[in-house]
Amino acid sequence: MPRGPSNGETAPSFQVPRNPILSIEHPCIVKNVEKAVDMLGGPAEIVQSLESGLEKPLGLKFQPEDPSSRAVLSYNKPTNNVLLKVTVPKRTGRKRRRGFDEQFSEDSGESHPRKDVKYLLHSLTDNRERCEVEVVGQIGSTHVWRTMPDFTYSSKGSSFLGEVQSKVLPQQYPLLKQWSFPRSSPKEDTEVVPPPVLSTQNLPANFTYCQETAADSMVEQHSVNRRTDESVVHSTS
Repeated sequence: MPRGPSNGETAPSFQVPRNPILSIEHPCIVKNVEKAVDMLGGPAEIVQSLESGLEKPLGLKFQPEDPSSRAVLSYNKPTNNVLLKVTVPKRTGRKRRRGFDEQFSEDSGESHPRKDVKYLLHSLTDNRERCEVEVVGQIGSTHVWRTMPDFTYSSKGSSFLGEVQSKVLPQQYPLLKQWSFPRSSPKEDTEVVPPPVLSTQNLPANFTYCQETAADSMVEQHSVNRRTDESVVHSTS
C-alpha cells in the first residue's frame, strides 16, 4: 500500500467556488467577442444554457443579422474541468538591452501582438515567480460543433427579398405596417422565395470503400494452375 510523506506534509487543497460557468468551443477564430456572442444568439441564450440540469444546445449563425439563415446546433457534452484565472504583470512597452543597468526606453513602434496560446505560454515562462493563480469555478458542460452548416441563399440585388428580410422577418408591427405585397405583373420581376432548408446533409459524407454485397468473387485460371504447380514442387522436394 502506498504511504504518505514521512514528514507529514500533504498536498494543498483549494475551495472551488460554485459559479455557473459554460465552456464554448467556437468553430471560428474569435477576434471580436461581441460578434461571437451575437452568433450564439446573444447573452440571453447563453444565460439559459447556464441553468443546472438543462441540456439545451446552442444555435450558431454565421450571419446573425440575416433572419433567414439556419442555425447550426451544438453538442452539449458533460465535462468535469476547472477554470483557472492566471494573472501576470502587464507589459509596459519599455525595453532595454539585456545585461545592462541603463534606463528603460519607450518603444513607440511596438505593435501589440495577438494574445494567442504561444504568447500566453511565453508570458508565463517569463513570470514564473510573479504570476497569480485563482480558481474561478467548475466547468460542468462544453458546447462543441461537429455538423456542417446549411447553404445560404444570397438575396443581394433582390428588392422583394430585401423588403421581406427588413420588414417581415423581424416580426415587429411598426415595420410590418410599412410593407405591402408587390403588385407587379407575374411576367415582370418574378422572384422565387428560397426554401427553408437547402441541404439535409448535416454530417460529412463517409467515403469508405467496401465490397458490394451482390458481387461474386472469381478466381482466374492461371492463378489456380500456379498454386497447383507450387504444391507439386513442395511435395517432390
